[in-house]
Amino acid sequence: DDRTERLALALPGLIEARRAALGRAAGGLLDPAAAVAAGRARLQLAEARLRAGLSHLVAARRGASREAGARLSPALLAAALREARARLEGLGARLAALSPEAVLARGYALVLDPSGRVLTRARDVKPAAALRLRFADGTVRAKAEGAAEPQGSLPF
Repeated sequence: DDRTERLALALPGLIEARRAALGRAAGGLLDPAAAVAAGRARLQLAEARLRAGLSHLVAARRGASREAGARLSPALLAAALREARARLEGLGARLAALSPEAVLARGYALVLDPSGRVLTRARDVKPAAALRLRFADGTVRAKAEGAAEPQGSLPF
């Protein structure tokens, strides 16, 4: 009997405790319409900031492109092109002066062994070795006589 009476009293108490907890939880929830309105307000603020930033960026880029356009006038471009062409022609002339054909035209010769390897030192030439001498206007066959003589030096 005691347990039956306690059960009868405990059930309404449990229900009341659950209702109170549910009421507290419901009190912490936002109204769905208010939550949507708050979200909309945040999105509108973000949109306004993005538009302002985009407008600022476009204005800055326009200014930079105007400055670049002013620097790229036809007269300035033509002057830069003339300068670059002159520099290229100067480098071309230097390269041509150092080309092997130009060196040969100044009176030098290229000494080759029978296999076509370039000989740059007298000590590399063996006595009686067959050689080819290349000049600006053609090649001549030659034969080495004697041993290499050491080159003298000039006093400074």
